Amino acid sequence: RPELDLLAMQARAGVPGRAGLAERFPRAALEDSVGTNRIFFGLIEVRPSRGGESSPLARVLLIDEQLQAGDLAGAVTLAAQLEGDAHATVQPWLLQAEARLAVDAALSSLRAALIEEAGEGAPT
Repeated sequence: RPELDLLAMQARAGVPGRAGLAERFPRAALEDSVGTNRIFFGLIEVRPSRGGESSPLARVLLIDEQLQAGDLAGAVTLAAQLEGDAHATVQPWLLQAEARLAVDAALSSLRAALIEEAGEGAPT
């Protein structure tokens, strides 16, 4: 089964859990990479408003909100759309998040196959 091959490969490398991914999301580094904050005289920090839903800052904040809500797939979709420095910043996290989603999908597929096989072998 291809699911077992995927799980074996990921088991060797290790895959962080969903909570760990939410904790390790590089929000501050992403905000710095999209240039959201300006500091004047070393004292005053000015941050632009969230802006439209397609602005880089809006995407970073939406990714963080989706992670806090438990929507890893949605966060990954948005993170993959980041460009330039922001994409380079999020890439290591994104690879781990995609690996977690692949493991979760493989486990779901195996679980469904086991339930189906158990149902076929059940006495009627």
